[in-house]
Amino acid sequence: MAKSIGQALIGFGCIFVGMSLLSGAFSPLKSSPDVDAFLSQFGTNPILGIAISMVVTALLQSSAAFLAILISLSTHGLLSVESVIPLVMGAHIGGTLTTLFSSLSAERADAVRVAAANTLYRLAAAVILLPFFSYFTRFIEWSAADLPRQVANTHLFSAVLMVILFLPLNKILSKWLIKLIPQRRDEGKKPRLIYITKAAPELPAVALTQARQEIRWVANKILENMVQILPRIIFYGDTKILQELERTEREVDWHYQELSKFFTELFRRNMTREQIVESHSYQLIIKELEYIADSLIVMARLGARIHAAQIMVEETDQEKAGELYIAVSSNFLTLLRYLERGDQALALLIIKAHQDIIEIYNQVQNSLTCRISKDDQGMQELNSWLYKIGEHIVRIAKILQD
Repeated sequence: MAKSIGQALIGFGCIFVGMSLLSGAFSPLKSSPDVDAFLSQFGTNPILGIAISMVVTALLQSSAAFLAILISLSTHGLLSVESVIPLVMGAHIGGTLTTLFSSLSAERADAVRVAAANTLYRLAAAVILLPFFSYFTRFIEWSAADLPRQVANTHLFSAVLMVILFLPLNKILSKWLIKLIPQRRDEGKKPRLIYITKAAPELPAVALTQARQEIRWVANKILENMVQILPRIIFYGDTKILQELERTEREVDWHYQELSKFFTELFRRNMTREQIVESHSYQLIIKELEYIADSLIVMARLGARIHAAQIMVEETDQEKAGELYIAVSSNFLTLLRYLERGDQALALLIIKAHQDIIEIYNQVQNSLTCRISKDDQGMQELNSWLYKIGEHIVRIAKILQD
């Protein structure tokens, strides 16, 4: 904790040192009439100011860096408040251009839509504000007495203005963007990583956050497309859903392979000890989830064979198997909550619930073994696979707990 606070303070210190250096570098320019003439024209020609600011910010690839330059210039009186407003609005737009251009090569249409919306919102805000620059200038002058603070206020109030203007229109604009930038034909058919981006390994902290989200998505996929529909084939013989289960299992396998490659790439980066441990834990968890998906598909095929062979199953055996299924699936649901919240109390709940699963499993298997019927072997095997899934759930909980 102390280390993180220290790093944050050092970061803030570097920002202020940088601004001090910028301020010192711009100090000689205040006596230059050419510089004064060049900067003052932005107040009389705001479109020029927006255009130049937009280009410079895009080249710097940081609106924050350009705003720091503006604050340094204003400290020496090289800018007027009339010049500041178009320059800040241009910085808003320019800061989004790098993201927009990089999103054009993105595989997912959603990435392009988000980047386009970011740029369009800021561009529209500048166009709407353009006829009211004189009123906005008076408001900024009223908000603060010194020019550097007016630069900061311009940035703040223009951002707030964008929220006020576009928040009520979000749904309309999102529908318009979906029509403007349609989904690619092949998008959605092939498996794809939902949260992890190509640039993620460059920042291990971000990469690990995205990996956790991806793992949580895979776990939810297993729950919704496998665990919840499994009883339809086991207890009711609905073999039509077998294809859906197999398709989901292939998708889980694909995610496991892609995440394994991702973690291999991440290990080559400069990570802290804690990040290495976390990365290794996530590797173990996705492997356990892959085992669960494999077990579910084996159970589904076994259930289909039992119904195809018209094997008679005792009603009490079905009830006990159903009880075991409910206990295991409930524990899997608790695991998902644990993945989402990170609450250690949920880990203890999973481990405690597994003891009940063991008791139910032993009761069911003892009952079936005592009869030594050939027809009961299929049910014995199904219950064994359910128990194995319960074991994988507990292992994931313990990995997260450690």
